[in-house]
Amino acid sequence: MRVLAIEPIGSHKSFNNIFLRSFRAIGHVTLVAPQGYLESCNVDARIDIPAPLLRHKTKVGARWSAIRVLHFIQRNIRLKDYDIIVFLAYETISFFISWPRSRKIFLFEHNNIDNASDSWIKMFFYRHLLSKVTHLTFQKHIAQHISDICGRRAVCIPLPCCRADVSDSGVLEKNNAMSKSFGKRKIVFSPSSSTPQSIQDELKKFVTREKHVYYAICKGKSIERDDAWEVQPFFEKFENLLSSCDIVLLGAHFDYRVSGVAYEALSYGKPLVLLNCSFARELHDEYPHMVFIIKEMSDIQRIEINQEQIEKEQKKFLSEHSFDTVLSRIESALF
Repeated sequence: MRVLAIEPIGSHKSFNNIFLRSFRAIGHVTLVAPQGYLESCNVDARIDIPAPLLRHKTKVGARWSAIRVLHFIQRNIRLKDYDIIVFLAYETISFFISWPRSRKIFLFEHNNIDNASDSWIKMFFYRHLLSKVTHLTFQKHIAQHISDICGRRAVCIPLPCCRADVSDSGVLEKNNAMSKSFGKRKIVFSPSSSTPQSIQDELKKFVTREKHVYYAICKGKSIERDDAWEVQPFFEKFENLLSSCDIVLLGAHFDYRVSGVAYEALSYGKPLVLLNCSFARELHDEYPHMVFIIKEMSDIQRIEINQEQIEKEQKKFLSEHSFDTVLSRIESALF
């Protein structure tokens, strides 16, 4: 079987590396991507997208760039030579405008349906994509939502576990900008750039009131520091922070998209705190002792941790998001 895998913007490297390994276990894989993308990934053939096609400065420019990339692929690749064409990412409107009716198309869903839900224009194009397209989602409720509103086939593929090997000593390793001594305080780690400023401000107020119990480490645009919290634009030792913190907080509403940080937190067996949304509810149903939904920041104090149950659910998560499981689900979806 010949698989054409297309990554038009060069993102999601950790996950796509595993997906490409899965495709290679199925057949011959040609990767179309920006030059240098995942050079260490052992695919059978590569076709580089010329750098000038990827340059843009505005949202309109980004869409025009996506259209030019799709035209480049059609001009330079015999699509009929491939049994399956997989888009590891795609832009909805440019795909609708520029992609022909070719055989067996699979689209990995990232934030496409979530963005379309906020725009009737994007939803119009989304609903009218090729009827034989198969959407590959990372949660069951997203697949069901796509099937309900579009009538197209949607299949859930677990997002691969990309957990790094780090020391699990229980001691929080500081990055270069950190200078605080946390003592016995519980570390609340909020590492997602998707968290709104208003939620981050609520977290700061909460840990300031409870500064003898909690310390917050957040992601932001600039370095800020207080005796109860700090904000960093970049975490030099992200995996160490994730493995050593006490609670991971994600303050964004994810309805029909997912958070890679959430999956990373679960892979390390960390209590994951989310606001009420579709993504949070499905995760809580699957891992009720690891995932907690809060209405206000003070609810963190009422979280009851059962380490024995967390370890069981962590083991379940690692199994359900392992390479073997991902490969099995991809094979089922493609065939």
